[in-house]
Amino acid sequence: ISYADFDRLAAQAARMLIAHGVGPDDRVAGMLDKTPEALALTLGAFRIGAVYVPINPSFTEGELDFVLRDAEPSLVVVDKAAELPVPTLPLLDMALHDGAAPPMAPGGDACAAMLYTSGTTGRPKGARMSHRNIIDSFSAFNRIWAITDRDVFLHVLPTYHAHGLLMAVLCPLYAGAQIVMTRRFDIDEVLELLPQVNAMMAVPTVWGRLADHPGFDGR
Repeated sequence: ISYADFDRLAAQAARMLIAHGVGPDDRVAGMLDKTPEALALTLGAFRIGAVYVPINPSFTEGELDFVLRDAEPSLVVVDKAAELPVPTLPLLDMALHDGAAPPMAPGGDACAAMLYTSGTTGRPKGARMSHRNIIDSFSAFNRIWAITDRDVFLHVLPTYHAHGLLMAVLCPLYAGAQIVMTRRFDIDEVLELLPQVNAMMAVPTVWGRLADHPGFDGR
């Protein structure tokens, strides 16, 4: 997928959200599998000033009910039909909204995303992140790690938390780098792909499993 095609997907997502009444500061939840279209939805929501709320598709009924009541999204975008107490919209509808990208909404200190904590000490909390928070983070990482358009990143993380949704996507995109994306962490697939890339973001569990695997060799 080229940068131009990905930009077109994000514009389709933005136009779709506007067509369904979503505007600045409205919360849009995405209960989606990991796909380029789902990532484009995130950027489309950012573009129009909406607040994107990623939801883990494997949540239990109780976990999902809590997040929906707490976040109060005006719309939930889904991969497949779901009976929810708020309006839902299939992600496939993006393809129906081709055309010019809508104007960019002001960013700055406005909220761009609300991501729920793990809830280890109680109920999960919706952590609000501004456009400035996100931009400062990924631009700082790019300076520190010297990420350029020559890099090829392997993306193995889920996209319902900040690391996989934001840093592991926006750092390489901001630099014009390439992303090789797996649908989920599969250690055999990762070992096969690693020689084709030069960078990967992951969490300690992933690094530990790789280090313990006999196939994790000099390549």
